[in-house]
Amino acid sequence: MVNGALPQDLSATLVFESNGVNRLQQRIKELEHEKHSQKKHMKESRRKHVQLIKDRKVFESKVVEMEGQCNEMMVDKFGQPVDLEKLETIIVNRQIEELKEKLRLTEIQCSEEIKEWNEKIAEKKERITAKIKDNTNRLDQLCMLLNEKKEFEAHLDSRQKNSGEEFSGARKADIREKQRLIQLVQLQAQEIDALKEEIMLLSRKGGHILPPAQPPLPQSPPNMRTISN
Repeated sequence: MVNGALPQDLSATLVFESNGVNRLQQRIKELEHEKHSQKKHMKESRRKHVQLIKDRKVFESKVVEMEGQCNEMMVDKFGQPVDLEKLETIIVNRQIEELKEKLRLTEIQCSEEIKEWNEKIAEKKERITAKIKDNTNRLDQLCMLLNEKKEFEAHLDSRQKNSGEEFSGARKADIREKQRLIQLVQLQAQEIDALKEEIMLLSRKGGHILPPAQPPLPQSPPNMRTISN
């Protein structure tokens, strides 16, 4: 409007609704406020950037100083500066090699122990086999003695029936011989029982067991005569 009235030529005029004009004015104010905030934020970011540059220079100088001290310490200890990365690699490799060597020694020790136990097991098996053979032989001897005992008893019974009073002395000698044979058979039976117990202990515990002592055989009376058919 010009002087409170509309101009006659409206061809170059842009017409807005009053609500639209109000919205545009409000948006202009918001953009100005946002522009002000962005300037403030940029100023703060520039200040932080400058401070970070200063801090970086300080840290770089500290790093240079610490590297110098580290080099001096390495020269004092090793005689020359040492690459720390290579040193760490060497230390790690050394630890790995030590673990490998420890594992190798452990495997050797386990192998030796297994070999030793295998030898002990083989020895125990040999002892058990020997005991079984010896026991078998003694059982055979026992059977033979029992058969001889039966033969002697039958022979003595026959002679006792057919002999008179004049052969009473001979019958007494035969009785003593019979008692000696019975005692011998009993001793052999005791020895076989002892062998059985030793075989059972050996198979259960695997202990070292010595063969049982051989009991003395009963001696025949000095005046015993030879029995003949």
